Amino acid sequence: MDTNAEKKYFFEALSLLYEMQWLHNIAVTEILTKASLDAIPKEWIEHLRILENEELNNLIARRTIKSEWPDSLKTYVEKCQNINRLPLVQTSPFRIELPQKFKIGLSRKKQHEIIHLAHLVHTQCKLHDIQTIVDLGAGLGYVCQMLHYLYGYRVLGLERDKENVNRACIRQEKLYPDSLTKVKYIHCDVTRDSADTIEFILQQEFPGFTDACLIGLHACGDLSASASRIFCKIKSAKLFILISCCYHKLSISKNIQTPLQEKQYFHNFPTSNCLRETIAGHNFDIGQFLRVPFLRLACQESADKWHDMSKEKHDEHSFHVLARAVLELYSQQSRRP
Repeated sequence: MDTNAEKKYFFEALSLLYEMQWLHNIAVTEILTKASLDAIPKEWIEHLRILENEELNNLIARRTIKSEWPDSLKTYVEKCQNINRLPLVQTSPFRIELPQKFKIGLSRKKQHEIIHLAHLVHTQCKLHDIQTIVDLGAGLGYVCQMLHYLYGYRVLGLERDKENVNRACIRQEKLYPDSLTKVKYIHCDVTRDSADTIEFILQQEFPGFTDACLIGLHACGDLSASASRIFCKIKSAKLFILISCCYHKLSISKNIQTPLQEKQYFHNFPTSNCLRETIAGHNFDIGQFLRVPFLRLACQESADKWHDMSKEKHDEHSFHVLARAVLELYSQQSRRP
């Protein structure tokens, strides 16, 4: 890896995020109470408000620029395009029809997620001849059961919520009794120091196992960072497949209240040594502009969603955003003496 190239990229991204923090450094519900809409340059509004629906979609999804736009808007869109590193992922379409008992309590979105995660895990485990999987943050055990049902894996589901563990076990006994010896649900509060505990549980539940794959679906907040450290410490863990979420729920190490805003610094952000060095080398105060609103935005849907969004859908989304902002404004004004 070219460290200098990476640092250059981080510097450009941080500079843009700092410069344009008026766009992302405020919670959506506060766009009226903090008057963030007033920060939009008037020359931008003049051009953006007359865009046709398809032009608006192309601006967001494809970073399409119009020649008559002001230079400041064109420069912003070009910078966004330059720091965009999301790869175009080509996936082979496949369809699995699940028995009805697997659909109980599962939305279509959830079915899609666990089916595709199970397929990804199987594809990778097959390459490395791995038969044992550890699900960190197993919830109600949907992924665990799917991996066993579709591909025959032994799965250890670790979950910190005792009620979820109990419900997963009840669901298993009722719907999947033939998996009782292959799928285990254990109460375990997974932290960065849980490697030895997890290895001990693995040996207890699946004696004689060799290699394992660690997985996490919607590994919320600090769990993603903890899971990464656990993977580095467990010798038998040969694969690690993680889908993170809710970055804004990372634990905060320090709050500093200033006259203008609250600065927020997180225990597990950033985790990249290169990014930390870039921040230190250029004296970026990330507690000022990479706060909870930024981390919340980072785990939202990608711009691809805008490709074919209809005007009706845009109107519906706009209404809901502004309705929440109006309620927040009303609640604040009603509290004033």
